Amino acid sequence: MSKWSISPLELKLKDTWAISRGQSKERTNFLVEFSDDSFKGQGEVAFLTGQGVKEADIIEAFDYFLQSVPRGLDSLEELNSYLEENKEKLPANLRIALEQAFLTYICQIVEQDIAGLLGLKSCQRVKTSYSLPIMAPEKIEDFFLSNNLERFEYLKLKVNPSNVSETLEIFSRLYKGKLIVDANESFEEAQDIVDLQKQFPGLNIIYWEQPFKASNLEAYLKLSENFEVSVMADESITDGEITQEHAKLFQGVNIKLVKVGSFLKALKQIQQAKALGLEVMLGCMIESSLGISRALQIGAMCDYFDLDSFLLLEKDPFNLVYEEKGSIFQSKYQ
Repeated sequence: MSKWSISPLELKLKDTWAISRGQSKERTNFLVEFSDDSFKGQGEVAFLTGQGVKEADIIEAFDYFLQSVPRGLDSLEELNSYLEENKEKLPANLRIALEQAFLTYICQIVEQDIAGLLGLKSCQRVKTSYSLPIMAPEKIEDFFLSNNLERFEYLKLKVNPSNVSETLEIFSRLYKGKLIVDANESFEEAQDIVDLQKQFPGLNIIYWEQPFKASNLEAYLKLSENFEVSVMADESITDGEITQEHAKLFQGVNIKLVKVGSFLKALKQIQQAKALGLEVMLGCMIESSLGISRALQIGAMCDYFDLDSFLLLEKDPFNLVYEEKGSIFQSKYQ
């Protein structure tokens, strides 16, 4: 007889993870399992920084799920229909973990990966960015060298208005690869980004990621008129449609399973973005290789990957994804 379960997943980070909205040295995610006497599928609940969903909310929502989910679910379509009908009571990060557990349970039975079940091209190996948290400028060079970050084709720099100039100046000397500068909505004026771009012409900044609040449409519109600056949406992307309005303001979008809450919805967003001429980054939150291995399953349609969070942990509890020379890869059926 099949059953669902949930348990805490304690993750300790190698270094303090600091962005413009806060910092932490450890995270408590959750492991969701769907199993019977022979097979077991697993999913991971990760958390969006500053989005208001707490650990207690997940436990309460999971209890609701156990009480309300129909017995005998045997297809992704049925599960998705139930999850969509109950989305107000089941946070997106729990919905995707439930879906991951269900699908990987099926994968164990049919000996096929999630990509195959969804009719997608397999994505076993990609080049990922490596994200650097906000840190004191005097620590950056040692962090870069001690972690051998030159091996990554592109890096993501977490910044805010107070540290961005010093950070970019240091990287103009340290690194010749591509950069994504991620401000997590901490800037207010479009001209600030334009000036910074001009200040460091030698840096290969491929994207400024979500520099302003999602509601600051005027700043994004002004920045979109400057062809020297490419902007990627992150917080502006939730679980809704990717529309022409996004294409007016951005050149790329960062899509995360944790935010959208569904493989099928994420695939729809990717297809919509590509149809509008937008590039797609597949992103993550602080999560183990379990969550990263699930995200990789829809990676074949994406242009960039920010799937490095398992590399930020002191110890990954699953070892489902590995990194070599800036590329990550996984084993089959996981």
